[in-house]
Amino acid sequence: MKRFFSLTIAVALILVLSGCKSVESSGVDKGTQTVGSTANGQNNEKGETQKDTAKNETNENELQVSWFENPPHIFIDKETGELAGAVYDLLEQKIAPKMNVKFVWDKEGTPIPRQTANFEANTKPFASALLTKNPERESVSICSEKTFFNSQTAIAVKKDNQLSEIRKIDDILNLKIGYAEKSFISEFMKDPRVQFDLVSTSNYHETNLMRLVSGRIDAVYAPDKAAFVELMNQLDLEDDIKILDLPESKAGFYVVFSKAAGSFAEKYNEAVKDMDLEKEYLDMLAKYIDISKL
Repeated sequence: MKRFFSLTIAVALILVLSGCKSVESSGVDKGTQTVGSTANGQNNEKGETQKDTAKNETNENELQVSWFENPPHIFIDKETGELAGAVYDLLEQKIAPKMNVKFVWDKEGTPIPRQTANFEANTKPFASALLTKNPERESVSICSEKTFFNSQTAIAVKKDNQLSEIRKIDDILNLKIGYAEKSFISEFMKDPRVQFDLVSTSNYHETNLMRLVSGRIDAVYAPDKAAFVELMNQLDLEDDIKILDLPESKAGFYVVFSKAAGSFAEKYNEAVKDMDLEKEYLDMLAKYIDISKL
């Protein structure tokens, strides 16, 4: 009886000890799994944070750039489908490396009224590659300190138009003149008697030249004679249209920054401070047009 009782006690102890070991082992497994998950979660969070930090650091050196179709300065090359033009080349090849900045160009051209609205909203840092300077624009943006191109203002008319030279504003007051909404107007053209017919497309020069050829308007105005020279060649309009210079000072072209992009404006001004910017630009422009026609 004593032997049976002792055997029973021994078996019971073995079962208890075995159960405790099983429970203990199970608890360790669960604890290890939990710690492992937490560690993985912490690593993942750390990884995500590192990614976000890296992304933010990259963004600090990236600037969105808006543009509108304006050959030969900037346009989509019809053969490659890529951005091209003198101002694109200047910014990408000469200025971005000196600024240590990557320019992120809009995939499509943006009409000037929309660019103006974006400057007014000032919700993000961005720049416009090709604009002139006026008080209204300067009130909502930051214009670069140096102009990169000074352009002759001009009017395009049909070849059979009797007008051969513009000496005074009266010479064009009888013309319906195509141009773009909310765009720079030079001093000569600010006379309230001038009859503008405005469009809001990104490629407004091309649009207006085709309207001129079709007889919907009598003339096209541009602060930039170079645009006429290039487009007349592209569109094979040299036998149909002539260019008449306006009797006034040339218009300066600038890179314009949103106020939220003030630090980029400072970098740009520092980068071009010692550059002969106009000569650099004419060298770029000569790849696209005969600059002797300007």
